Amino acid sequence: MEEEVGENINIFNQNQQVQNSRLLFERQNIFNAFVDQNATILLQKKLSTLSAEEIDYIINQLKGTFREIMKDKNGNYFCKDLFKECNQEQRIKILSELYQTLSEDCINNYSCHPIQTLIERASSELEYKLILDSFNDYKKLLSSSSTPKGAYTIQKIIERIPDRCRIEFNFIFSSIIGFTSRDKLGIVTVKKFISETKSDSITDLIMK
Repeated sequence: MEEEVGENINIFNQNQQVQNSRLLFERQNIFNAFVDQNATILLQKKLSTLSAEEIDYIINQLKGTFREIMKDKNGNYFCKDLFKECNQEQRIKILSELYQTLSEDCINNYSCHPIQTLIERASSELEYKLILDSFNDYKKLLSSSSTPKGAYTIQKIIERIPDRCRIEFNFIFSSIIGFTSRDKLGIVTVKKFISETKSDSITDLIMK
């Protein structure tokens, strides 16, 4: 009997914890917290204690607003920590919302950090595809490569996404090497690109 009472108390406490987490991470409460850096830090600390179900709840609460939050001076730290706690399926949900503007937002001083986290954590073919879809464009790739934040993001892509998934990216990037290697930002990216590229056809393009 005592064991049953103990189990019921534990279940009650767990349910109460879930309810409290959901209240804390309601959309408006999150946006209100971003006004105060200390409040944002408290939310970030709470993230590492949450279950996958609770992370799902947060993602659903913030659906359609991730791009806005990532550009916030406090919100970008929250997104970075949230993305670290996401599983593969959750990251795909977020990338499906953001993938079209990654190449534009990676040059932003704030949103570049959570974007780089998504690249670092990517582990599936679909994640790689969603990320690369935003960068497999001549003008976008050249623009991203010419800024400090963007160049570092490009380096992350080259470093973290397998060469076999970067066929189109490799072809486009090899065609802009003449531009990107002219400054200290670009030359670091080009050196990483050369060292990480395994394809003979891309190596031939680099030499040309």
